[in-house]
Amino acid sequence: MLLITVDPTGLVGPDGQRLASAQVGISTVPPQLDREMLPEGVMRLSGTLAIQAPGVAAFAIPVTLSFPNIYGAAPGTQLDVYSFDHTTVRLEITGKATVSADGRSVVTDPGSGITHPGWFGPTPPGVDVFTNLSAGRRLWTSCPTRSRPSAT
Repeated sequence: MLLITVDPTGLVGPDGQRLASAQVGISTVPPQLDREMLPEGVMRLSGTLAIQAPGVAAFAIPVTLSFPNIYGAAPGTQLDVYSFDHTTVRLEITGKATVSADGRSVVTDPGSGITHPGWFGPTPPGVDVFTNLSAGRRLWTSCPTRSRPSAT
């Protein structure tokens, strides 16, 4: 079951001003639609969701999301959460989510939910990420031969 919790005081419009109200919806995205955006070798992505919120540019207070444990990760496992960044046109790691004690669901960690409408979802267990130090963003890669950026 999908469950989304939006703090109505955190809705931000395109002009940067807080909104008094908005409609927010959630739906699933067919896996074939996001495969073109994935790094080479990542074909197991089957949990992309979309949050639609007309007139909302951002959520100042991250949206909390609970969704089924589609990858069968063990209870307590922490998964990365990716979002599609319309500026960089990349899927980027933007938060964490933890598998529930009964193993049936995954919930975004406090303060680590969804910060803007668009596509997002959990990464499969074992997917590696690295930090793009120049941009300060965590980009997603599952290619073990790709080198990590150095700190120098």
